[in-house]
Amino acid sequence: MDLQELETTGLIRRIFDEPEPEFQFRHNLIQEAAYGMLTRVQRKQLHRRVGETLVALYPDRLDEFADTLARHFGAAGEIAAALEYARRAARRAASTYAYDEACAHLEAALELLHEVGPTPERRALLEELGDLYRRCRLGGKAIASFQAALAEWQTDAKLDAQAALCLHRKILQTVADIKWAVEEHEFEAAEQTGTASRRALLEGLLSTRGAALDLETARHLTVLSVDAWRTLVPHDWEAARVYAEEAFQIAEKLGDRVEMSSALGALSQAHFGQGHLREHLGAAERRLAITEEATFEDLRERVDSLREVGLSRIARGDPRGALPYLHRVVELARQISAIDQQFNAWSLIAQSHLRLDEWDEVLAAEDRWREIARGYTREQTGATCFAVALSASVRALRGDHEQAEALRRESYDIMIAVSGTESRWERNQHY
Repeated sequence: MDLQELETTGLIRRIFDEPEPEFQFRHNLIQEAAYGMLTRVQRKQLHRRVGETLVALYPDRLDEFADTLARHFGAAGEIAAALEYARRAARRAASTYAYDEACAHLEAALELLHEVGPTPERRALLEELGDLYRRCRLGGKAIASFQAALAEWQTDAKLDAQAALCLHRKILQTVADIKWAVEEHEFEAAEQTGTASRRALLEGLLSTRGAALDLETARHLTVLSVDAWRTLVPHDWEAARVYAEEAFQIAEKLGDRVEMSSALGALSQAHFGQGHLREHLGAAERRLAITEEATFEDLRERVDSLREVGLSRIARGDPRGALPYLHRVVELARQISAIDQQFNAWSLIAQSHLRLDEWDEVLAAEDRWREIARGYTREQTGATCFAVALSASVRALRGDHEQAEALRRESYDIMIAVSGTESRWERNQHY
């Protein structure tokens, strides 16, 4: 029976004529019944034929059809082809900042390999999936993916040891990401993993000291800088500065603008922690100048550099000057689906307005960050305790002590959840 007969009998209907005829089953039950009448062998054959036909018809549009091709080749049992197109589909989705969709493609690809032992393909998928989870601010899932890739790496003595160091770096980086964004017990479990990765990373760097400069070394040093002030207790701000400066020097010599930006971001935080506010602003503005160059394409770095300049201006007593930078953060962060940056920017905007005694604007900013917080988990937004405390301050200043107390309690409870009892709080947490 051809398509015209099927259309005449009412089993399918034409939905498009141009650019090519396209048909659809009139009801899902008809489709399910037709599919159920096929044997397993017939299904695999048809899926393979559909996949091969699409490849033959659209050789210049394979990325566009990657999702469909991955499903058909997967159903046909053509695992290698299915994996290739699933990864293409994931990269295409990630290029438009559709990270949830990209994760789904790689999760489906891993499912195809669930009965297969450790392979280079599995390791690559696990690492790519971990990268995407981190972009989505799903730190627990990211760490688990990196650990799984590392465990598979350890079964293959032939693999380059640098691949393991890269995974340790990503684990340590993600542990730093989730500090103050997850429950205390969750962070403690992640911190144990981070301790092992920190040790491995430091040992790896010692063994390669004096070797030719490379960007991986710069990346490792930048992450160790962030780890030194964000994760280590007590914080080692001087180590954070030294690591960041060395990372920047390497990146600058190699001419990599993205890694230069990343290292400057770590350096500006190290200066901030040491109370060197002029140096903090200088590093932040130097970083912003790099990310604003016409050829610079990493929007995530640009967003973070804008946020850092906003923060540095607040710290230097110029909250009015911070606002244009922070509103640009909101705009760009929305474009690239950076939920944490959107939330953080609105929190800093509220802080700027509070310092300017613009109380209505503080509460307007609260409406915006509350909207974000309702749609996402704390792990994705970051801890909301400081933003809540700002709103509590405005209510107290206006004499609404009952509402202020409720917000103070909300902020306090979040602090307890992410940092434990007051005896474990850091100095700047006692606001």
